Amino acid sequence: MRKHRHMTYYELTFTGFVFVGVTCFVLIAALNSQNNILFWALGIVLGTLLVSAILGDLLLRRLEVTRSVSEHAVAGEPMEVHYRLQNHKILWPSCAIRITEARFLGAVSVIPEGYCLHLGPGQTTLVMTHLVPTHRGIIELREQRVCCSFPFGFLNRAVHIRAPGRARFAPEDPQRHRAAADRMNFLDSGNINPATSSDPSTGAAALTPVN
Repeated sequence: MRKHRHMTYYELTFTGFVFVGVTCFVLIAALNSQNNILFWALGIVLGTLLVSAILGDLLLRRLEVTRSVSEHAVAGEPMEVHYRLQNHKILWPSCAIRITEARFLGAVSVIPEGYCLHLGPGQTTLVMTHLVPTHRGIIELREQRVCCSFPFGFLNRAVHIRAPGRARFAPEDPQRHRAAADRMNFLDSGNINPATSSDPSTGAAALTPVN
């Protein structure tokens, strides 16, 4: 990451815990039997963990993430959140990148979470996701979380970035929801024919009544 770097750490995934358990089993077997083949297997296993740690850090380097949100939205409805990813590395790509909001202030039912499979060196892409607030008001987005578990999924390399932002949400429109419910009840009542015809004057679709 280029700027606003806050905190970086590694965390084991579920697959990583299983892998560590297998590593401990191989270690105990190698120490008890003093078998050279088991020591070779232990070295390969430890080397795999080391490669995961190095690649996870390398793929997140010089990766710039910028968030953009809509200025106005309605509570209870999805609001688009865009993450702009730019890879400033010259030779190495960035793979299996996940972006989400780590810290925010406000009531949210769906947290935005984006995923980028591959971003080549010098390339830029836009990851689109959505956020759903439960109430009207202002939601403050304070910190992003960018992580990568490439290539084996054992270790998750995560970076937390300070990225202040806010979104304002208007209250829900009860009249619109009531009109939609009345329309659905009218359609379910069987008073209209599902077949539609087009109004030649307006070009709009008109419903044909049932005799």
